[in-house]
Amino acid sequence: MILKYPWMYEYLSAFIETDNATLAKRIDVAEAAIRTRVDELSRDHGGTHEERAALANAIARLDKLIIERLGYY
Repeated sequence: MILKYPWMYEYLSAFIETDNATLAKRIDVAEAAIRTRVDELSRDHGGTHEERAALANAIARLDKLIIERLGYY
């Protein structure tokens, strides 16, 4: 599978994880990758509107995954 942005590999890894014991770590790695990319974009004002929207969506979906699978609020 080819994903459009490099940070999406970590993001997808969290969503396909079936072991809740490992899921928290996968989410941490995905969030770190997303934060790194957001920081890069804020420093150089780069990226596309499409990627910025994808990043915002990814953050929201990870938050939902945390609530639904790990029970954190």
